[in-house]
Amino acid sequence: MSKLIDFFGAKKENEILRLTRSHAMKVYDAVVELESALKKFCKGDIAVSKEIIKKINKIENEADNIRRDLMYKLSKSLLPSNIRENLAHLVKNLDRLANSANGAGRRLSILKPEMIKPICKDLIEMLSDAKECAFLLKNMLLNPAKLKKDELIEEIHKINKQEHIVDIDHLKLHKKLLSIEPPSNPFIAITIHILIEFIESIADSAEDTADFLRIVYLRE
Repeated sequence: MSKLIDFFGAKKENEILRLTRSHAMKVYDAVVELESALKKFCKGDIAVSKEIIKKINKIENEADNIRRDLMYKLSKSLLPSNIRENLAHLVKNLDRLANSANGAGRRLSILKPEMIKPICKDLIEMLSDAKECAFLLKNMLLNPAKLKKDELIEEIHKINKQEHIVDIDHLKLHKKLLSIEPPSNPFIAITIHILIEFIESIADSAEDTADFLRIVYLRE
């Protein structure tokens, strides 16, 4: 088994494969919970939103623990070096996605609903589109070997197109920010900006991971 696609298609589930899939699921869960936290926050349910944000932090920590365990097992594995290297790179890309979701949640937790009220709908739309990127990636990673190479490339292309939609959301959001009264406290504006960038980073990380898989599969 010298190819990454063959590794994912292995009939016998091994610990490294199980951890890889478990990590992908945790990363997606963090994004799903972030969307829930943002919706609650925009409705004024601050206490519920903050509890969900704590959950996101817990999920991200669990994903980190899976990543560390996976990296350790990879270092001891008898898998070919190219598969070990590709898996390590894949997991690092996914880790950035989980970090972005957690980072967005933390920024949200220090804001107040009235601070983002004019852009709440836009933020939710952008996050929903970013979540779709993560969803497509997660589904692809659960068992890419079920897809033929051209089908797999098509799934990667879907992620690329979805990320472009998030880019458009990002631009529309910034245009709207230019048309509304800025907050008197510049640190509020900075925090809102970082929140937006973290949401965009979810889609960017999903696309980076998909593009990496494209390179790997085409090379193989």
